[in-house]
Amino acid sequence: MLDNINLLVEVDSKGESDLEARQCDLPPLHVLSIKQISLLAINLAAYFIGRPIRNYKVCGEFVELITGFYNVVIRGKTTAIVDAKSRARSFWRRRLQQHADIARLNYEAKHRIVGGGNSNAENYASNSTVSRARAKAAETEKFLSGKAVVNILTGQKISMYDLANKAAANRFNELYWISKNFEAIAEERGMGWLFVTYTAPPEYHPNPLKGKCSYNPDLGVKASHLYIASGWSRVRALLSKRGIKTGIESYFGIRIAETHKDGAVHWHMLVFIMSDVMECFVSTSEEQFATYGQMKVVRGDPAIGRASSYIFKYLAKGFDSAVIGEQVGENVVLEDEMRESSDLASVRNGERVRAALQAMRIRQYQVFGVKKVLSLIRAINKIKKEELQALHGALGRIVEKHIWRNETGLKFLLENLDLITRVDGDAPLMVIKEKSLNVFGEEVCRPVGLRIGGEVIRTMGRYQVEKA
Repeated sequence: MLDNINLLVEVDSKGESDLEARQCDLPPLHVLSIKQISLLAINLAAYFIGRPIRNYKVCGEFVELITGFYNVVIRGKTTAIVDAKSRARSFWRRRLQQHADIARLNYEAKHRIVGGGNSNAENYASNSTVSRARAKAAETEKFLSGKAVVNILTGQKISMYDLANKAAANRFNELYWISKNFEAIAEERGMGWLFVTYTAPPEYHPNPLKGKCSYNPDLGVKASHLYIASGWSRVRALLSKRGIKTGIESYFGIRIAETHKDGAVHWHMLVFIMSDVMECFVSTSEEQFATYGQMKVVRGDPAIGRASSYIFKYLAKGFDSAVIGEQVGENVVLEDEMRESSDLASVRNGERVRAALQAMRIRQYQVFGVKKVLSLIRAINKIKKEELQALHGALGRIVEKHIWRNETGLKFLLENLDLITRVDGDAPLMVIKEKSLNVFGEEVCRPVGLRIGGEVIRTMGRYQVEKA
């Protein structure tokens, strides 16, 4: 197999060859190790270096190159961008790793390797997928341990590895903080809450815990997530047509993606909702997830606790216990056994669930029904108090008092949308972005500062990365 990878640069030495022939000269992606994929990426980049490319295809505003290798298609707005990507090891390594992860999951699904009723089964994700996730984490840890972030003004140096660990803890705290802010908005407005679970139909489940397997291998594992996402999009569209649009005036919340034991994806959603639209939301969801067992609804009840407490255990499953400081006690073990018997994700198998979602490139948590304010509030929380106090306008005082590192800062911002509503491209409170070029020559927009009232706090260029 390694010989095939090393000889790749000799393929097509007589000119442009048949695309199918190129595929035959390559080993299957799902069996390759991380090291082998890195070697393959080097060879593929070398293959395109110095080689004239003639088989471009124009698709609207984009130029495409059908490479003939693992069905990889390279897209860019110009041929120069496409060429730069085709000759970059980093591009090939990242793209091949994505394709390899999906190929491995689909191979395992087709051969029913993950899940099922066997007591010795590999559940939620295969041992291979978990090992690959651990290897990636170790590789990232090694890289970050050799780097440090330096504050240019103060000279303070912080290890990037330490920053990454803090970022994971901050992410968990932020999610719980968001749920508390959502809960406060809902209580103030007299809203109720629902905990909704959406599941894909039987043909999306490779190796179900119960019942006959009717999986369609042509769909692939990630199709379960895409199916639910499409159904959810239709739910929102239908509600909008019926005059019910997402927002703090009607419904909003948090979406959590998890896997069943066989690797198929399901969603949990904490929905804060006005009582007069609750039944319409439920019936509309039932229209789109109509197969038996596809949808489950738990209605908020003081007997089962507050919404933020109810969702805490679902948030905890997305993080290592070292991050959240939680231990798996006796009660959690009993709850886990109940979850696993119902083919739901469990706390003790959180690593396996995370590994499966990472392999599919699925974001585990996402908010919905609110304006895109999280990036703004994160930017506000990162600036220093002295910078806020140096501002002259009244808006600076409002931000300092009601938003900056405030327990209910998100609630305040969502209840005062005039602060972030843009008129002719500008808003009183906004993140400032500037255009620049990435390593491939593509135009990207990067945040460089904050506009608060008529004044700007520039944050770009405060830090630089050095060797640790």
